[in-house]
Amino acid sequence: MNREKMIEAGVAGTTLMTLFSYGASIYEGKNFKEPELLSEFFPKQLQDFHLAVPAGWLTHYSMGISWAAVFQLLFNRKIVKPNMLNGMLLGTLSGIMAIAIWRSAFKLHSINPKISFKSFYRHLILAHLVYSLSVVEVYQKN
Repeated sequence: MNREKMIEAGVAGTTLMTLFSYGASIYEGKNFKEPELLSEFFPKQLQDFHLAVPAGWLTHYSMGISWAAVFQLLFNRKIVKPNMLNGMLLGTLSGIMAIAIWRSAFKLHSINPKISFKSFYRHLILAHLVYSLSVVEVYQKN
């Protein structure tokens, strides 16, 4: 497994996805900012010490790199090729999985963020398309 490529792809994909989410938040006037939403899951102690938001960002990028590792495994085992069509497929599938994970997290924890859930979940599909296509682009580079 090429660790440098995996980190590069994960950081690139997560960064572009996050930029998309922040832009969509501004455009829609709704909160689609994954790192900030993640920060709400951390205990009050972290929030009191202003560590929850950095922890949200760290969690967001850690997940992005982890998903890039999964994609790399799929590419290396020749299960899928790193091309734009497969990037769209992986983006759609990972977006659906993200919806399931976020829904479960919101139900399991007692937080009630001020978001439009329907809009947020629809947004996750698009955001994961941006992520996956970005990861594929990095893998196609060399």
